[in-house]
Amino acid sequence: MDDLAFALKEVATEANQLKDKLCVTQAELEHSRSQEECLNTMLKTEESLKHYWMKQRKNCEVQKYCCQVEINTEESVLAWSGKETGFVDCIRRAEEDRYAAQQENFRLHELLLETDNRAMVSRKKIASCETT
Repeated sequence: MDDLAFALKEVATEANQLKDKLCVTQAELEHSRSQEECLNTMLKTEESLKHYWMKQRKNCEVQKYCCQVEINTEESVLAWSGKETGFVDCIRRAEEDRYAAQQENFRLHELLLETDNRAMVSRKKIASCETT
C-alpha cells in the first residue's frame, strides 16, 4: 500500500507541476494575446498614419502643380501682353508710315499739277511767240 500511496503522491505532485505549468502557459498565452492585440492596434495606427501622409503628399503635389500652372499662366499673360504691345506699336508705325506716304503723295501730286500748269503756260507762250 505504501507503493500505491507513493505512486498516488507522485501522480499528485506531477499533476500539480503540470497544473502550475498550465497556469504559466495560460498566463504566457494571455500575455501573447494581449501583445498581439497591442501590436495589431499599432499596425492599424501606422497604416492610418501612412494613408494620411500619402494623402498629404498628394495634396502637396497637387498644390505644387497648381502653383506651377499659375506661374506659367502669369508668364504666358506677360508674354502675350508684350507681343500685343509690339503688335500695336507695329500697327501704329505702319499707320504713321502710311500717313507720311499719303502726305508725300499729295505733295508730289501738287507738284505734278503745278508742273503741268507751268508746262501749259510755257507751251502757250511758245505757241504765241511762234504765231507772232
